[in-house]
Amino acid sequence: MSEGHATKASARAVPWLAVSLVLNALLLGVIATMLALEASDETQVADAPDADGARASGSLYRQSNAHRAIERGLDWLAKHQSTDGSWDSDGFTAHCQTSVCEGKGHPLYDSGLTGLALLAFLGAGYTHNYGKYKVNVSNGLRYLIAIQDPEGCFGNRTAHNFTYSHAICTLAMTEAYALTLFPLFKGPAQKGLEFVSKCRNPSAAWRYGVQPGDNDSSVTGWMVMAIKSGESAGLRIDPDDYEGARAFLESVTDVDGRVGYTRRGNGPVRLEGREDAFPGRFSEALTAVGVLSRVFMREDPAKSEKIEKGADLLLATLPVWEPPRLDFTYWYLGTLAMYQVSWKHFDHWREAILDAVIETQETEGDEKGSWAPKDAWGDEGGRVYSTAVLTMTLNAATRH
Repeated sequence: MSEGHATKASARAVPWLAVSLVLNALLLGVIATMLALEASDETQVADAPDADGARASGSLYRQSNAHRAIERGLDWLAKHQSTDGSWDSDGFTAHCQTSVCEGKGHPLYDSGLTGLALLAFLGAGYTHNYGKYKVNVSNGLRYLIAIQDPEGCFGNRTAHNFTYSHAICTLAMTEAYALTLFPLFKGPAQKGLEFVSKCRNPSAAWRYGVQPGDNDSSVTGWMVMAIKSGESAGLRIDPDDYEGARAFLESVTDVDGRVGYTRRGNGPVRLEGREDAFPGRFSEALTAVGVLSRVFMREDPAKSEKIEKGADLLLATLPVWEPPRLDFTYWYLGTLAMYQVSWKHFDHWREAILDAVIETQETEGDEKGSWAPKDAWGDEGGRVYSTAVLTMTLNAATRH
């Protein structure tokens, strides 16, 4: 495992300075890559001295294409943001100019989708006071603050699984605070974390609602990400949250490293009626949750057999743009997880991600820059979900 990977989870303790340096270095690297590509012709590429050189050249080309795809994705999200700062799962089409985008989602998830869209911008280095999308980010964060209730919950609790949206919004707010240390974000981020703790079952983990009595690894994973982000930003967290998550994830992880949904052997979950179209055997989303959470809770990837086995399961289930295998949430979580484990795992995974995602981005009309919501969760999340998550995935795959 490389030295950089081992320290990544805690590297955001000095957030904005570190992020600024990374972004500047990244920008210079992209410019240099693009200039090099423009200066070369097909003959020069064909005359690469060896297979490793050709592979490196191809990887750099995909990287530069990925950065362009990220910008196109963010441009689409910016153009389809509501005037109140939110991203509307079914109302985003009101902002189409020349044609109407297909792919409406369910209106119950507007708060969570707004959180995902903000994470796409933040992950690319755009904040409320930096970059060409600063107005979009500022308005989105103000929307989240406006919909937070006195207990700290972001959004209403109409949906039975509102804890997903709360976890995502809390993650967006903690990331915004970590990147900028802007005082206006600290209180809402802290309150969001406190509501995360309130929702956890005593001595266990999370599922739907406030201390519902049962647990699942999917909601738990998003909660752990929010807590880790808050911890890295210097906010108060409850150490018992990690202990409860650790105990539950251990209870649903089998000897092969595979993580179940509510118990060993019963994941991943699919929406009712979607099991045949998206068989669970093509996704290791919950295993990715387990690997990522274990690392964030300070389990050493170099010494953990279950992390290693889990990562190997992900390598055996690489992203491919084929209908039965489309699970964008898995692709995002898997990208985050594989980076934490080792360069060997991350490098193979990243190549598959870039191949699957870049060429499938829309190129025409008002849909240009977005991705069609064709995965297992597209019916609920819609085009805002697919575009936000796949932009987040490319951010994670290219910024290291």
